[in-house]
Amino acid sequence: MTIEKDLPQGWAFTKVEAIADLLRGISYKKDQASKEPMLDYKPVLRANNINGSLNFDDLVYVPASLINDEQFIKAGDIVFAMSSGSKHLVGKSARALSAYDGSYGAFCALLRPIDSISKDYIYFIFQSNDFRRRISETATGTNINNLKREHILDFEFPIPPFNEQKRIVAKIEELFAELDAGVASLELAQAQLQTYRQALLKHAFEGKLTAQWRTANADKLEDAATLLQRIQTERQAHHQAELATWKEEVKMWEAGGKNGRKPSKPRPPKDLPPLTPTELADLPQLPTGWATTTLEQLTEFITSGSRGWAKYYSDNGSTFIRAQNLKYDRLDLSDVAYVSIPNGAEGTRTKVCKGDLLVTITGANVTKTGYVKNELEDAYVNQHVALCRLVYPQLIQFVYYFVISDTGGRRVLEEAAYGAGKPGLNLTNLNELIIPLAPQKEQEIIVSEIESRITVIDQLGQTIIEAFQQAEALRQSILKKAFAGQLVPQDPTDEPASALLARIRAAKP
Repeated sequence: MTIEKDLPQGWAFTKVEAIADLLRGISYKKDQASKEPMLDYKPVLRANNINGSLNFDDLVYVPASLINDEQFIKAGDIVFAMSSGSKHLVGKSARALSAYDGSYGAFCALLRPIDSISKDYIYFIFQSNDFRRRISETATGTNINNLKREHILDFEFPIPPFNEQKRIVAKIEELFAELDAGVASLELAQAQLQTYRQALLKHAFEGKLTAQWRTANADKLEDAATLLQRIQTERQAHHQAELATWKEEVKMWEAGGKNGRKPSKPRPPKDLPPLTPTELADLPQLPTGWATTTLEQLTEFITSGSRGWAKYYSDNGSTFIRAQNLKYDRLDLSDVAYVSIPNGAEGTRTKVCKGDLLVTITGANVTKTGYVKNELEDAYVNQHVALCRLVYPQLIQFVYYFVISDTGGRRVLEEAAYGAGKPGLNLTNLNELIIPLAPQKEQEIIVSEIESRITVIDQLGQTIIEAFQQAEALRQSILKKAFAGQLVPQDPTDEPASALLARIRAAKP
């Protein structure tokens, strides 16, 4: 631990192994575990239940016979995440504020400090950045990150006299309570911003955001039905161009002796069927001049990305956009993979262009959406991402904001993705997504209104994030002072820590 060697009077250094026992968690077979409470079963905490404090969500239950008496959690115990596929969880710990009629799994460990020291003081030691740095340096493994017993037991830290331990803990908890109150206010403000953001999008696609503008410009507006007709005409023209290209490809295929597969004939665009009574009932009352359509009717095509390209990953080459590059409402290219495109690949089908809408269709990120704001030199999507290319690229922002709206497109897609044992979307789910369509000029006003207000929301959100970071920095500053003897005054009448440690050593068997 990075603490000055010149300790305050009465302090000493010790290793964890001198003042605590480390107990590994219980092992159980998959068929022994239940997600629901059962008779003679006990709850088991796992790594996801540990983060500064213990949470009791998403528990598993195992037969009580698998747990020995020492493995039941007691007040003051500190539970560690020892192994996890998520590196940021490894080494995190939480204290038990009271006894718990349950245990902890094999990927966890329990540190039980002896009664002659402050267990809360020991807990705070493991919340310090110094311990986290040690963990980041010592955690090993490729797919799963692991801590060994010695990573905790060999950890050396400064310990004050027992009475000072109690004074330090009291001061830390007083200061942390003030910090926690501030953090709670920040969390409330953050939630309110998200609520406002979604209310903004809801009002936008109900026509409420532009109600006054629409009244003032009613005689100048081309209705959405006319826009839809132009889009359909454009889609037909696009189809005719595809047919002409296909005929030329067939001629070349025939002239070449019909080697390989015959080029596939492009499918004609479908007519928009009338909405069912159920679909109509699920839509808000739209303003006069608006229309409803489907995502399919607005696109040249919707396709899923390329499969089997992982073996072509390289340090450079074409950008390969994966599910993790799509966040809740944006495309993030700060961490991308690259591929050397294999010969004969389906490149043109999944090549990304400016204005494309990208939606995650499988996995934990399902329904996360972004669009390509800038031209990408050479980029493709993988099989977990759907690419939607609009007939009119100028519609992209309006469509994008509807798709990310919690009360609009995202709600519909999430219901489709998480039904019947998914998660996953198929292209039909996207094709059939119903979109409320405003006249084109009104779309521009709506997008402008959304973006001007979201800019303010994002700025406020960033201010809140920075305040969270400042709160955490202050929390760590408090701990640093505490463990350097600078948080509370020393009392020369306190029994020195060296005498306390000597008694502990003498009492050990």
